[in-house]
Amino acid sequence: MNTIKLAYIGYGVLGKQVENLLKNANIKVSETLIFDDVQAQKSADNSYKFDAYKSKLPHDYLVCIGLGYKYLALKQEIQNHIKKQENLLLTFVHPSSYVASDAIIEQGVIIYPMCTIDAGVTIKSGALINNSVTISHDTTIGECCYISPGVVISGRVSIEERTFIGTGSLISNDVNIGADSVIGIGSSITKTVPAKTKGLGNPFLLKNIQL
Repeated sequence: MNTIKLAYIGYGVLGKQVENLLKNANIKVSETLIFDDVQAQKSADNSYKFDAYKSKLPHDYLVCIGLGYKYLALKQEIQNHIKKQENLLLTFVHPSSYVASDAIIEQGVIIYPMCTIDAGVTIKSGALINNSVTISHDTTIGECCYISPGVVISGRVSIEERTFIGTGSLISNDVNIGADSVIGIGSSITKTVPAKTKGLGNPFLLKNIQL
């Protein structure tokens, strides 16, 4: 992937981070479209309102869904729409990250710098792996998960879709974290976490946390 056409759906902090990562990796973007209400209000070049992607997205553009951790359900909804329209989602692994040869990285995954992805790992569509994350062998990361910087995930872990893992968290071997869970910063997970759990701490405690 040397020169691409790229459309951003959402262009806040995360979208701009991805743009900088691509520049850092010497990936040239020949044409850019932005679907973002703020950019459209500024009358920025090649910018449209957020929902205009449903009618104005050309089929020959790769798509980056630049939505952060607070919008994982919406991200998955948009991702499903994009796939039906037969556009391809941007898949990017920063050159400084290591990915084992038998790891499976699905369409739309973004992997930031200095990550380690071990043998037998599967990262499903739309997941974002932030800086300096370690994912050990035979682990599965579900669709549209957000893994924050410095997280260490041990072997044979399953993290289900739309889950957020906070910065510096540690997840032990053979743990399952259910869908739509929110694991706060610096947590230590040693047991299975049910779906839609919100909590943090070492030891991990169920709490009504705000992100």
